[in-house]
Amino acid sequence: RFRAFLMRLWQQIAACFSLLLSAQSVLSQDPSFEPFDLAPYLQSLTSTSVLIVSQSKEERIARLEYGPTSAMELSLAEPAPAREHLFRLQPLEPGTQYFYRLSHGDEVVGVSEFTTLPSPGSAVTVAVLGDSGSGNTAQKAIAGLLEESAPMLLVHVGDLVYELGL
Repeated sequence: RFRAFLMRLWQQIAACFSLLLSAQSVLSQDPSFEPFDLAPYLQSLTSTSVLIVSQSKEERIARLEYGPTSAMELSLAEPAPAREHLFRLQPLEPGTQYFYRLSHGDEVVGVSEFTTLPSPGSAVTVAVLGDSGSGNTAQKAIAGLLEESAPMLLVHVGDLVYELGL
């Protein structure tokens, strides 16, 4: 049951992101909508694939360098300038860390990393927390447990804003 719950949760999160992207796509077709630079983000991560998406104010040719080492020995480039950039990486190895660097023209707009999901049927560790607090002793102990357990997915159910913005 817990696995089914996680799958439903993951599908709902993916649906929310898809809805946001659809709204952004519709707005970007409106001539009164001002395009903006959007740093790269991941979408549709699986055990063997991922989408890396970004947006640029002006039409640019995007280039993606990536690989399982920080040398990022693989690369892809768009065939023509565009404002909306999408790279589908596949096949990737399950449970593997990948590094990537995305450029719009000559400007590097993002350098990051991700880890593909484990193979289907593999164990997945999940942590769920809320009201993460302002750093008292108990909250720091929980943070230590989270760091020690290194969950693959962390779901924060809310209450992030405090008096000092922490």
